[in-house]
Amino acid sequence: MTVYIIQQDDKKNLRAAGRFGAIKYLFTRGVFPDNQQERVKEMIRIARKILQDFDPKTDYIVPIGDPVSITIVAAILSEMYEIIPVLKWDGEAEAYYPVTIDLQIGDLK
Repeated sequence: MTVYIIQQDDKKNLRAAGRFGAIKYLFTRGVFPDNQQERVKEMIRIARKILQDFDPKTDYIVPIGDPVSITIVAAILSEMYEIIPVLKWDGEAEAYYPVTIDLQIGDLK
């Protein structure tokens, strides 16, 4: 079981996500230079490589960080799987809880 945190943020305490598995970061903080476009292709390559080991039956994504990095990871996972398990932070309870995004819902096939 692995918890894939999209972007490292040293200002946030993400230890609570560790109860769902070993924590693995896809991107470090400050991954983007001033010109974001020049890094997008590299980020896609990095994310594809890291997410090869992602298993939607046992792993989770924590969508935290730059909106572009979150979008890249969501797009890649939606190409690979029809279900994406996510950990959502509940500030009131100060805990993460699992949410499953089922991309098959509403499918007209």
